[in-house]
Amino acid sequence: MRYLNEKYGQGRLLPSTVEGRANANRWMDWQLSALNPSIVPLFSNLVRTPADKRDPKVVQAALDKTSAAWQMVENHLAHGAFIAGENFSLGDIPIGVWAYRWFNLPIERPKFARLDAWYQRLHKRPPYQKHIIIPVT
Repeated sequence: MRYLNEKYGQGRLLPSTVEGRANANRWMDWQLSALNPSIVPLFSNLVRTPADKRDPKVVQAALDKTSAAWQMVENHLAHGAFIAGENFSLGDIPIGVWAYRWFNLPIERPKFARLDAWYQRLHKRPPYQKHIIIPVT
């Protein structure tokens, strides 16, 4: 995504300040190191594993870890409408992909008001509607 933004987007999806760009990049990296490892086992067990082969302990552990990761996003969103501030940026894209899956898993989720509001802002974006809001498989 960084490459595509630089090559074709003329950097439009990154904030104009060094601090803003670092913030957006930080959350892209956080998604890889914190959110992804917690949500993949949850998603895999609930979506791609037949019900009779699911491991409830793995599901619960992944749900707990994923909820903790989303709590971090919830807390961070107190500082702006989007991940890197008041405007949509590269930082929102990978986390937004997982948010769609998170909100469509057959689970009881903790209530996160800021996360919910951010997710609704993503839903209003035509590219999100076209490329992310697809069947969860």
